Amino acid sequence: MPIVNDILSGEELQPVMSIKPKSNKTILFTIGYQGISLEEYLNKLLKNDIKLLVDVRRNPKSMKYGFTQSQLKNVCEGVGIKYCTLLKLG
Repeated sequence: MPIVNDILSGEELQPVMSIKPKSNKTILFTIGYQGISLEEYLNKLLKNDIKLLVDVRRNPKSMKYGFTQSQLKNVCEGVGIKYCTLLKLG
């Protein structure tokens, strides 16, 4: 169960869930994180109904807050997005 259910009340969560797309189609997106905050990044993932984030960076470290492998995995899984790495693609 996503951590968001523990943090937001039902009243606070309802507007978030109402704008979240509901689709059964498998679609591939690409996303970068230059120039945006971790919050903006997560909002883009949620708005596009992303279920799995695949990190393809050869070296999944970052000086930018929230974008190291462990931090990104934790925040993604906290909002119900599965995280994995495919380092060979980076």
